[in-house]
Amino acid sequence: MHMHSYWSDGNAFPEQAADMYRQAGYHFLAFTEHNAFAADTNRWRAVAVSGGIPQTRFDDYVAAFSNEVVSKVEGGVTNVRLKTYAEVKARFDAAGRFLVMPGQEITQTVSAPEAHPAGVQLHMNAMNIPAALPYGVPGGYTPTQMIGYNAALAAASGVAPQRFTVALNHPFWVFCDIVPQNLIDRPEIRFFEVCNGGSSYALPAGAENYTCEKFWDSVNAFRRIQGEPLLFALGTDDAHHYVAPEMNYADGFGSAWVEVRSPELTPEAITAALHAGDFYATCGVLLEDVAFTAASRTLRVKVQAAEGVTYRICFIATKRNFNQTVSYVSSPANGSQPARTIPVYSDEVGQAVKTVDGTEASYQMASDDLYVRARVESSLPGKFTRNFYPAVQTAWTQPYAVAEPVGLTPASESSSALPSSLNTQTRLDKQGVPGLALGLVGYSSAWSDTASFSTKRLPGLLFLCL
Repeated sequence: MHMHSYWSDGNAFPEQAADMYRQAGYHFLAFTEHNAFAADTNRWRAVAVSGGIPQTRFDDYVAAFSNEVVSKVEGGVTNVRLKTYAEVKARFDAAGRFLVMPGQEITQTVSAPEAHPAGVQLHMNAMNIPAALPYGVPGGYTPTQMIGYNAALAAASGVAPQRFTVALNHPFWVFCDIVPQNLIDRPEIRFFEVCNGGSSYALPAGAENYTCEKFWDSVNAFRRIQGEPLLFALGTDDAHHYVAPEMNYADGFGSAWVEVRSPELTPEAITAALHAGDFYATCGVLLEDVAFTAASRTLRVKVQAAEGVTYRICFIATKRNFNQTVSYVSSPANGSQPARTIPVYSDEVGQAVKTVDGTEASYQMASDDLYVRARVESSLPGKFTRNFYPAVQTAWTQPYAVAEPVGLTPASESSSALPSSLNTQTRLDKQGVPGLALGLVGYSSAWSDTASFSTKRLPGLLFLCL
């Protein structure tokens, strides 16, 4: 759901990137170039010149796609035509096996003079919108206003609701550029990246608890008491690099993804499953089953265990009467690190309410829990070491909630990760979907009356999503 090619600042031809994900077992991806949609049939890039495509990458491209390469030599310089989204989709789509989806990363610098004189980076992904969206910043708009503005532009694209997604990307990049209040005030944004490449900069003393998960819990705690929809979390690799050694670090291929439940491998089914919260994010841990039973307010998690690896399952919730105080820590500019004002939320936001060492655990929500989610950590190290990227391989379920037991109005039930049509459990069992797979996104056939999210792997039945 977040990757780049030579159409923007990625280091691969579109076909090279798509083929790499397909060969790795992914079953769907979305090209999300910066402020661009790959529609121009006359887009050329020079080879072996300053700022151009390296000769080695062009040679690899020719070796893999020789009969399909379109190139010309002008003034002694080789130029190669970039294939459009439509051409790449036609080349790689395979029914029930692999799906290429359209997208765009809206990339903006937004003024925030009260806290950040130089402005902040606002990046948002719009997926399954097959056209370029405007990315200009109206004068005087704040980050919160721009988030709403971008969402409105996506909604006006002509694509039906629930058939596209708009996500806030890497709020901690460059360095804590977007803060929880921005999304508390924009409940129409249902997705954000809990795991991306992280940041080069570390938090100052006094703000150590302000993590990607604290960001997430802060948004959801305040949304929940306001009766607004919960925020779902994505894992993405934000891939720019596809060749070692660069791809083994931040911005490299395969550092995070999502497992999604979908009845079929189509853009409409995938986006509908995402909006229903039928997925989890991961940077390495795979889950065999995730099930939330609304009647008993119980979340159950079972790990797809790897040999020799240990696991810890932590259930996280925020109580109804949590301390809503927010304090602030100033982080002065330091060389290339920009000045920031870091919000610090109470330790009551996103509390660990139960921890189990093992591969299976459950938690029954207390009457004052606003929501519950689970984090599963393994004993394996993360792909790389960087601020705001997990030190160990981790998976995150979505948050789950019930309406009346927490003392909220029935209207807030829409914030549950459960589809509104279900009043018991939600089960996804990939074993029941012959011929279908899910992109590092889990995916299955249909809801059953006892519902859980099963991601047991079957040969040829793995759907991966970027």
